[in-house]
Amino acid sequence: MNFIRIIILLIIIFLIEGYFGLKIWKALKKIIKQNVIKTAKIVIIIYFIFSNIYLFIILLNFAYRYFSGNFLFVNVESNWIDYFLIYPFWINLIIMVQSNLFFIVLDLLHLILLIFGNLKKKYLKFKPILVIVIAGIFFLFVPIKIYFDLDKIDVDTIYYCKQNLPENLDGYKIAFISDIHLDRYTEGEKIDKFINLLNQQNPDLVLIGGDLVSSYDHYVDKVAEILSQVKSSDGIYSCVGDHDSWIYRESVEKSKYAIMTALNEKNILMLDNENIFVQKDSSTIGITFATKTYIEKIPQYKLDTLSNFRSNIKIMVVHQPDENIIRESVRNNYDLMFSGHTHGGQITFIFPFLNLTPTMFETKYIKGEYWFDNMLYVISDGLGMSIAPIRYNSNASIKVIICKNK
Repeated sequence: MNFIRIIILLIIIFLIEGYFGLKIWKALKKIIKQNVIKTAKIVIIIYFIFSNIYLFIILLNFAYRYFSGNFLFVNVESNWIDYFLIYPFWINLIIMVQSNLFFIVLDLLHLILLIFGNLKKKYLKFKPILVIVIAGIFFLFVPIKIYFDLDKIDVDTIYYCKQNLPENLDGYKIAFISDIHLDRYTEGEKIDKFINLLNQQNPDLVLIGGDLVSSYDHYVDKVAEILSQVKSSDGIYSCVGDHDSWIYRESVEKSKYAIMTALNEKNILMLDNENIFVQKDSSTIGITFATKTYIEKIPQYKLDTLSNFRSNIKIMVVHQPDENIIRESVRNNYDLMFSGHTHGGQITFIFPFLNLTPTMFETKYIKGEYWFDNMLYVISDGLGMSIAPIRYNSNASIKVIICKNK
C-alpha cells in the first residue's frame, strides 16, 4: 500500500510540476528574445532540479528500504537540511500549485474565447504576460506568507450559552488546544510563546485534542515537561491522537503507554475511551475522551456506554472529526465537542470563493465552529505541522470557550 501511495504521489507531483513548467516555458518563449531562450531553459532546469533534491533523497531512502529492509537515512535533524532541501521543496511546490490554479482559469478563459475571434487574438497576446505576472506574484508572496504564518498564533474566544447553567459555571473558561506535534519545528521559542499565550487566558480547564508529538520517543518527556507549565485550576486532559500512537512504530500500545506515563508524572491525563468528571462544588462537568485515529476507532457499544451520563456541561473530545461520533454526541445531548487533526487546513491555497486544502479530501470539518442543534463543535487549528513543516494561510490557534447562562 505504501508503494502504491508513493507512486500516486509521484504522479501528482509530476503533473503539477509538468503543467507549471510547460506554462512558464511557453510564456517565456513568446516574451523573451531568441538569444536568451537557451539561458532561460538552463535556469528553468536548474530550478526544477534544486526544487526536487529533497524528493530525490526521499525516493532513494524508500528504494533502499524496499531492497534492503532498512532506511538509508533515519531521523536526520539539521537546520542545513531544512533550509537547503526541505523548505525549498515545499515552498516551490506550493508556488507551483498556487500558480497552476490561476493558470487553469487562464486556459478555461482561452477555451471560452475560441468562439470570439478578435477577442481571442487580443487575449493570446496578453496571456503569456499574465502567466509570468501570476508566477512572479506567487514567487514573492508564498515565501513571505509562509514566514509569517509559521509564527502567528491566534486566540479565538467563543461564547457558549446554555439555559439553566449553574451560577458557579457562568463564565467558566475552557481552553482547547491540539496537535502540538512537538519536534524541531515547534520546540523552543514557538512552544514557549504558545504556552505563555495559553496561560494568559487564565483557563479553568484545558483540553487537548491529541498529537502531542510528531514522532520519536525523545520528545515524549519534553512535551510532558512543557505542558506541566500550563496553569489550569481544574486540570489538563487529552485524548489520543494519531502520532501519539506512532512513537514506536512497532507497537501502538507501547507508544500510548510511554506518553501516558510521561504525562501522568506531571499530573496530566491522556484518556483512551474514558470519561472523567470535574466537580465544581455542586456542579459537574462530564467529559468523554473517544479515540478515533487512522489505526483505532472506538467501538459503537463503548461509545454508547460512555455517552450515557448527565452533567451540567457535557463535553466530547476526539482527535479526528467523525460523522458517527458527531451524530451520537448530538443524540446524547452533549453541549460541546472538540476535535483537532486538521491543523486548520495547514496549507490552504488562495482562490476566489473557495478554501482549497488537501484536508478537504478527508473531512469537511476543517476549521472553525459548527452547530448541530444545541451542540457546538469546535475544530482546533493546532500548533504544529504534519508532513510539510510549513503553514500557508493557516495560523496556529488557541480556542477559548466561555460558558454563559442563557
